Amino acid sequence: MFQIVSRRNVQRILGISALSLFLAACGSDDSAPASPLRTGVFLDSAVAGLGYETATMRGKTNAAGEFNFNAGESITFSLGGFVLPTIQAANIVTPMDIFGSDSTSDPRVADLSRLLQSLDEDGDVNNGITLPLTTESITSDTELAFGDAAFEAQALAIVASVAGDQVALVDTEAATMHLTQTLVDNQLVTDDCTSDHPYVGRSAEFSNFAHGIAGTVTILNDCEMEVTGFNYDGGGPSVYFFAATDRAYSGDSFIIGNQLNGQRWANDTIRLQIPEGRSLDDFNSLSVWCADFNANFGDVFFGDV
Repeated sequence: MFQIVSRRNVQRILGISALSLFLAACGSDDSAPASPLRTGVFLDSAVAGLGYETATMRGKTNAAGEFNFNAGESITFSLGGFVLPTIQAANIVTPMDIFGSDSTSDPRVADLSRLLQSLDEDGDVNNGITLPLTTESITSDTELAFGDAAFEAQALAIVASVAGDQVALVDTEAATMHLTQTLVDNQLVTDDCTSDHPYVGRSAEFSNFAHGIAGTVTILNDCEMEVTGFNYDGGGPSVYFFAATDRAYSGDSFIIGNQLNGQRWANDTIRLQIPEGRSLDDFNSLSVWCADFNANFGDVFFGDV
């Protein structure tokens, strides 16, 4: 449950000079500069032992599936010497992100999940996926045609060489079901959401009033939004996404998502779940809002229903 914030009695910011004063105050706290260093996690359960490399970082995901990157970097994951498609680094990466898909039923997504789950060291994907050290034996010239009829035989050969002949390849239905449940458990997708509201499918670009705000907000369904290409320098105290009707952020507004300040955001993608008890009927604008000083760093407006 996200916190609901009401600010009915707070005076709205009036005039250009007053707005500038508030923005300057909101960016002048004594906290340390926002760091570009980020920690992400690879999920199909947390996947440990997966290789990764960015322009500044390289290593293997830890027991929690975590990897490090700097804001704005691209990242390439690998199974031994076999590299997966390079993507934009993010706080959470899943097999769907690897192939730029929005469906766990995408054959390429399902095949990657099947392979990762089949390579799990203890065979119990519910406690996480740990790739064995023998995964390093997978070479750069390995053939893996994700989503193709040839994948089955190719993946079976890899699993046999890495985990032993007795290990079978997880079937498509089981792998997809597990990945879907992981996404639901981590609130990355919803399993009971409709797409009936007139806002669904609408996109809007952030304005920028301070701190380099940029990005696009898209309404995915009745329960969630996605912010893509999001930029914010991380300055200012108590900064959140605030939702409101007709940009009245100091009125009957509410928070969506986690606190934003303290780290730098560069070309990031963020999924925002609409809080329980709220719906798309409760707002038509979204701000990167400094709560301590009632300052709007930048916002989007979806228009009237």
